[in-house]
Formats: sequence, structure tokens, C-alpha cells
Amino acid sequence: MQAQTRTLLKLLALEDTDLLIDALEDGPKEEAAIAEYLGVSQQTANRRLHDLEGWGIVGIETRVQKMGKRGPRPRSWSLRSEDARRFRNTADAFALRLIEQRAEEMRASLDRRRRGELRDAGRAGSKRRPSAQGG
Repeated sequence: MQAQTRTLLKLLALEDTDLLIDALEDGPKEEAAIAEYLGVSQQTANRRLHDLEGWGIVGIETRVQKMGKRGPRPRSWSLRSEDARRFRNTADAFALRLIEQRAEEMRASLDRRRRGELRDAGRAGSKRRPSAQGG
């Protein structure tokens, strides 16, 4: 796997990223609203948004500045990639398959262990000889 792919997968696996994609599923949101939704500072949300923007997952949508308003226009962010939505579903399905496979391997191992213990118990029982009772 390429280093770039690992970096992207790590980014997509972060809980903040998952929550951020959830927040943007309904449509564009301003940075402050995203930060509040994530429960992080606006600076932290901004950093995550820019990380995702670099991969083309989210993008900035500027709003028309209202008359009489001062300061920079509030930036709104939106999902740019349908693949990000599909990735979440696919990743969850992949993880579920891995967990089910691991559970099946563990069940098989336990079954083998139980059979071995029963066999060992059977052998131990057949090796016992009745003790002679003296009288």
C-alpha cells in the first residue's frame, strides 16, 4: 500500500472525519457550526476541513456578503465527493466482514480445543483402573 493511501485511510478513519461528513450530509455548513457539531475549537475543525479539502472530499462555498456586514465572509463547507459517502459504507461493511471472519476463526479454535479436552478426558478416564478394595 502506498504511503499516500495510508495517510488518506488514517484521515478517513478518524472519528472527527466521520462526524464532519455526517454534519455536511445535509448540505453546506459554516465553520463555526461544524466546530460546534464536532465539539472542537474552530481552529481544529478548520484544520480537519483543510486536510479533507486537500483530498477533494470537501470544498469551500462562499456566501454573498450581506450589506452592512463587516469582516470576512463566513465560509461554508460542503461535501465534494460522493465517494466519501460510499467509502464510509464500504469501510463499515469491510470491517464487519473482518470481524465476522475473526469470530468464526475463534469459534473454530474453541471447538478444536473443546474436542481436544474431551478426547483427553476420555483417555484419562480409560486409563484409570478400579482400585482393589481390601477386606
